[in-house]
Amino acid sequence: MNRISITIIAIVFLALVLVGGLFVQSAWLSAEQAGAPISIVIAKDHSAEDVRASLVSSRLIRSEWMYRLYGVFDSAATQPKPGTYVFRPGASFQKIAQTLFRGQERTEVTATFIEGKTIRENAEALQQSKGVDPAAYYALVGMSRNEKTFDRSLVKDFAFLDAIPSGHSLEGYLFPDTYRVWEDELPEGLIRKQLETFAERIIKPNGDAQQASGMTWHQIITLASVVEGEVRTPEDRKLVADIFLRRIKNGMRLQSDATLNYVMSDRNDRPDAEDLAIVSPYNTYDHDGLPPGPVNNPAQSAIEAVLYPTPSDYFYFLTDKKGKVYYAKTYEEHLANKYRILGP
Repeated sequence: MNRISITIIAIVFLALVLVGGLFVQSAWLSAEQAGAPISIVIAKDHSAEDVRASLVSSRLIRSEWMYRLYGVFDSAATQPKPGTYVFRPGASFQKIAQTLFRGQERTEVTATFIEGKTIRENAEALQQSKGVDPAAYYALVGMSRNEKTFDRSLVKDFAFLDAIPSGHSLEGYLFPDTYRVWEDELPEGLIRKQLETFAERIIKPNGDAQQASGMTWHQIITLASVVEGEVRTPEDRKLVADIFLRRIKNGMRLQSDATLNYVMSDRNDRPDAEDLAIVSPYNTYDHDGLPPGPVNNPAQSAIEAVLYPTPSDYFYFLTDKKGKVYYAKTYEEHLANKYRILGP
């Protein structure tokens, strides 16, 4: 073997030692350094190759092929999980791979929705308590008064939403309850839980009753939201639901304050003449039949009241400030109740 061959072998050997040393240093021995944190975002559809490219472009690692080689020794490097991660400069391959394999540390939060609240009120509550951007919430559920339609791609997973008329929001379908959800899934994860609960608690167990009612689910939820806005107890709700159903059947207007308040900037327990003159399809003093859609997100008891009403001979009702309901069979009886409760 001549001197040139020996020199070449020595150079190759030295290069292998240097590269090997650099690999071992990068893979296991590298220590985190001071400096600005480096953020890495991994989407659900990102492959291991995409992740390696992201690690290089962010300058968290220098060599994509070295990190790929590390995957031969540690399978965690080939199984990154979606999420947003923050590393210090100089993090070893091992730390990076194990962190991405374990997945993002997640925080579970609790969100409570009260019966009878609107999409707008829920959006405000989520912004104040959870920091959810209302625009992101509205993009999925739409806006109250159908000022924005809901994301109809949700129909693919929740078939019952297909019955909602075009251009409408999810007002009425966001089941009020207390939910636990991952903070990083807000607001979509929360919305999906509400719709899943609506399907389990309302749609599935009441299919026969819906068919027997002769109404669509959208009509049922719309009327239930009116009942929700008018009276409080399950017993009163069943009586009031029957009153509304028979008024519609007999060509009488609902004349509901709940529907009027939905379009008023300031709610008024006792609408005056100016309020009654508001031009809106939600003004059931001025329009026949049901309003275009729900006016809030009703409780289960309000929906069941429409599906299983309590028959009576009443056509009118009135509530006092404490929520007590006074029923009447005739308009004259109703006027007498009104005089007794509200005065002349």
